Amino acid sequence: MDTARPSSGAQHSSENRSGNTDSETVTVRPMKRLKNEARVDQKKELSFEISPLTVPLEQISSQLGISESNSAINRHSLRLDDQYGRLNCHDSQLHGLDNRVKAVENKVKKPCKDHSTLQQRFEQVCEGEKGLIVKVNRQDGRITSIEGEATQNSATLKGLQTESAQHSASIGTLQTSFKGLDSRIVRIENGSADNSETLKSHHSRMDLHLCQIATLENRVDDLDSRVKRIDTEIQPGAFASARRDINTNKTCCEQLDKVAKRQYSEIKEVKSDLSLKADKSDYKKLRDEVEKDANSNQTEIQELKQMIQNQEKLIRSLQEFCQNQANLVASLQREVIQCQANAQATEDELNLRSDGLDKKLDVFNKKLSQAQEMEKKHYADQNQVLQTRIEQVEGRHGRLATDLATHTTQIRALKLEYQSFERKVTDEIKANIVDGLRGDLKHNQETIKLRQGTLETAFTNHCGRLEGLTSRFDKFETSLQSKMSEVKREAQESVSQRVNIAMRAHRQVSDMQKLEEKFDKRKPQWKQRSMESTEPSQISRH
Repeated sequence: MDTARPSSGAQHSSENRSGNTDSETVTVRPMKRLKNEARVDQKKELSFEISPLTVPLEQISSQLGISESNSAINRHSLRLDDQYGRLNCHDSQLHGLDNRVKAVENKVKKPCKDHSTLQQRFEQVCEGEKGLIVKVNRQDGRITSIEGEATQNSATLKGLQTESAQHSASIGTLQTSFKGLDSRIVRIENGSADNSETLKSHHSRMDLHLCQIATLENRVDDLDSRVKRIDTEIQPGAFASARRDINTNKTCCEQLDKVAKRQYSEIKEVKSDLSLKADKSDYKKLRDEVEKDANSNQTEIQELKQMIQNQEKLIRSLQEFCQNQANLVASLQREVIQCQANAQATEDELNLRSDGLDKKLDVFNKKLSQAQEMEKKHYADQNQVLQTRIEQVEGRHGRLATDLATHTTQIRALKLEYQSFERKVTDEIKANIVDGLRGDLKHNQETIKLRQGTLETAFTNHCGRLEGLTSRFDKFETSLQSKMSEVKREAQESVSQRVNIAMRAHRQVSDMQKLEEKFDKRKPQWKQRSMESTEPSQISRH
């Protein structure tokens, strides 16, 4: 190995003379140092001052295996980039799964909103159904009130019929009383016609009877006018609504009740008057007085006959009045029957309406039950689909989590491997540089001792070549350091950007700091050795 070095040195000297020293120009870049995880990276420039060496650059690079280390570093960087690309793919897949889960949640929220709207519609329909039930109950109440008033009308009709029977009986009694009066008058005519005073009193009593009969006729006319007004007010088929029918029936019944009460009171008054007038004692006194004054009152008897005729006319008018009363009762009965028929018609109409509403409610309930069943089925299907999708997403998430864990472990293993490789490279670089420097110094001393006199010129050329080589080696070392710093910086940046902050290379920084400290410590030793190697050459020159 020692014999081959001068030849290689001569070759490199010739290359340096030919002008190829500046063929490799490398720009020195500052290296980032990571002090702590939370601090900002500080930049420092590494500058190594190395003394001129007598070893060729190609031999040093071949001995150190720098090209192999660069290729290994490149392979590691490619593997790291591949791992980071996979991590990015997994991150994008996770984002896609999150977006799918959000879309599924939105799809779940939409049927929930539809369910809330359907629930509101169902509540509105229930409220409408309650309103219909209330209306039906009101109609039922109206029907019951109409039925009660119809029963009341039938009761009042029966009362009117009984009162008309009583009226007819009272008219019969009046007719019998008038027949008695006629017989008495005949007896008075046959017996005596002398008592003018009794005739006058009898005339006055008859006038009172006529006045009472006139008042009764006026009352009957008033009743007829009222009945006609009621007849005009109550027409068949004039029911606008059930309430109006009820009110009209109430008014009719009240008016009929008042009329019946008035007629009953008037009949009682007539009966009392007739009973008072038809007292036996009065008629006995009248008979005695008439028998005494029969002969002197013939003219008055004629007048009495005329009065009897008038009484007969009055009786006929009373009979007509009774007939009118019977006709009125019959018309009232017909009107009551018509009212009952109208009430029955309204009741039937309300029943039909309630039946139609019941049918509509049944149809609505069926549709509502069908909609609820469809909604339940839809929600069950949606829940099943969501459950399957959630299970799929959970499975994918679990697989991605396991893949992420495996990738993190692989990244850590690669990081440790890179750290160990970097340490190994630095150790080899240190050992090779030190051994090479020692061997070069020994070789230079031996060659200088052997060729002190004869190779001064060659030594000067060799020194120039060594200076060029040292400059090239300095450039190469700076470029190597810059490349190492760039590789380390790229690795650290990629790790710090794509992995958590806890995965930073704290050990790398400490190792590199120790390496720099060791280089800083050995710089003076290398300078001293280089000075020692240059001193014998200067002595030989002198």
